[in-house]
Formats: sequence, C-alpha cells, structure tokens
Amino acid sequence: MFDFSDFYQLIAKNRLSHWLEVLPAQLAEWQTQPHAICQSG
Repeated sequence: MFDFSDFYQLIAKNRLSHWLEVLPAQLAEWQTQPHAICQSG
C-alpha cells in the first residue's frame, strides 16, 4: 500500500491547499457522472 502522507503535506503547504478541501467532493461527483473515456464500444 502506498503512503501518500508526504504528498498531502506538500500540497497542504503550497498554493494547492484549497484543492485538498474540494477533492473528496470532486471525486464523488466524477464517480456518479458517465465519461466518454470510460465507456466501451
């Protein structure tokens, strides 16, 4: 299993820190929406 703690600490200390707050909501939204890339055929 990967340890992402260093990655998140790095982001939390720079201009991308706001992204950590919205990321869970973005992931949840992406999972519910169909994407052309994910469709087979």
